[in-house]
Amino acid sequence: MLTVKFWGVRGSIPVPGEDTVKIGGNTSCIEIMNDKNELLIIDAGTGIKNLGNHIVSAYLATGMKKCSLILTHTHWDHIQGLPFFTPLYLKDFEIYVYGPARDKDTIENILAGQMNYPYYPVKISDLKAKIFFNDIEEKPFTIGSYQIIPKVLNHPVKTYGYKIFCEGKIITTVYDHEIYRNVVLEDNPMIMNDLKIGGEEVLEASKEVSRRNQEIVDFIRDSNILIYDAFCTEKEYYDGKQGWGHGPIEFLIENTKHAPVRNLVLFHHAPEKKDKDVLKMKKYLENFVKSLDYKVNLIIAKEGLKIKL
Repeated sequence: MLTVKFWGVRGSIPVPGEDTVKIGGNTSCIEIMNDKNELLIIDAGTGIKNLGNHIVSAYLATGMKKCSLILTHTHWDHIQGLPFFTPLYLKDFEIYVYGPARDKDTIENILAGQMNYPYYPVKISDLKAKIFFNDIEEKPFTIGSYQIIPKVLNHPVKTYGYKIFCEGKIITTVYDHEIYRNVVLEDNPMIMNDLKIGGEEVLEASKEVSRRNQEIVDFIRDSNILIYDAFCTEKEYYDGKQGWGHGPIEFLIENTKHAPVRNLVLFHHAPEKKDKDVLKMKKYLENFVKSLDYKVNLIIAKEGLKIKL
């Protein structure tokens, strides 16, 4: 049996407080466990601190001596909890880290940067665990029983979605992703009336936009669980969040109808959204799904949520 547990579900910045206790205020961290007790972690936001404590209090007694961590990207909210991950300080523990490098920066150098002395008192070279860093490209790789396909997403830094195959099930992540758009055509709708001023190029760009959006649909196809970006609705998106690398959620949900998927988990909630705002969004999106005549199990990601497959 595969289990998926959410330890951090927020985007951008942690938001602890009485207004976020139901959904949770920690940033992105997801745990996947299979029947062989192979622990796969996705992202190292602040939620990874509590996961690390759980590993020490519960998993070590089962004989667990290693885990794997894959990073979708290296923005702050996806790596900021890593220095507080307790297994890093255990001498006999092995941690395998996978993530997208940036230009000449390896994933090791990027993560070491946030642990330089001006920011944190323990350097990455001083950690007791055995850490193995792996720079990954957009091609399949394997971690134990997990077969993983990365897919480049549309976000302001190199970002991957992951399609994870294990025990006959598929878990897919597509968050920190913005739809591909032809911004030239949107800003100049009359340009197609005059091919002399670039209409042909704009038409080709539109075809490329459609192709890339279709690639995402193909990527998520037949997922048992799809963990999706819920950062902003269409109204919020067009009210100043274009180009941020998120949403809009309605477009993304509509695409899943053509995939299709079984369980759609709304994840990476905006930090300004209180519990009541997230629950209000869920009700709105449930009505939106009904309007599409689309049968899917819509789930709001919250800290502590566990899904079994």
